[in-house]
Amino acid sequence: EHLIEAYHIVWEDFARCGALISSGELEHLFGDVNTAPLGRVPKNDEEGFPTGEGRVILDATANGKQSTNSHTSPFNHPPNMCPQHHELVAHIVWLSVHMPGIPILLGMRDVKSAFKLIWLALSDINWFGTRLPTKPLADALSAATGLPLIVVFLCLQFGWTESPSEYGVHGYAISYGHRQLTPSEWFHWSGNPLFNLTYVDDGVIVALDVGYLAALSAEAYDWVLSLVLGDALNTKKLQTT
Repeated sequence: EHLIEAYHIVWEDFARCGALISSGELEHLFGDVNTAPLGRVPKNDEEGFPTGEGRVILDATANGKQSTNSHTSPFNHPPNMCPQHHELVAHIVWLSVHMPGIPILLGMRDVKSAFKLIWLALSDINWFGTRLPTKPLADALSAATGLPLIVVFLCLQFGWTESPSEYGVHGYAISYGHRQLTPSEWFHWSGNPLFNLTYVDDGVIVALDVGYLAALSAEAYDWVLSLVLGDALNTKKLQTT
């Protein structure tokens, strides 16, 4: 049902040099590649309600004990340390107590195609393969061989248990870098460092509504993000509340 969408996702990965695509005629060259089917999971909005859209994932649980997830030890990867909601609430309360009556602004930040920015080790890409049927492409290829396309991914994939933790190192670097910065102007409460909480690739910036501190903090977050990941800010999801 969503095969064309899967082709689109694979092509995007290929276009960013994040996937290798081969004809099924060369399948004998991929004897050590562990292939898994692609799946699709529904997307939810910020409040947890279904959006009607979906996300194509690599079903890394397929093949049981031979699956990619089964062969992945969490002890060989960074811990996935994500902030909790009470941390955000505690900081807002702290600001309200120290600067009563001053509005507090929250800014949201998101990284576009976050997982796809992180490369897999070449020695491990054989665990991230899939087969795609060529029937929908028969007219374009002018030949229906019946053989599948072999796809080997070179970047992190949704569906692998350690994708969030492997990307999370970069998210933590962005969060930590931003929180080391301090505004220089006295009217921006120069003794207080900038603040954010970053959950995997989603960041929330908290700032008092004084001067242009909120804009300064958001600009600083975007700057640190660009240093870590390059031009990766998802401008379609920019929000301020």
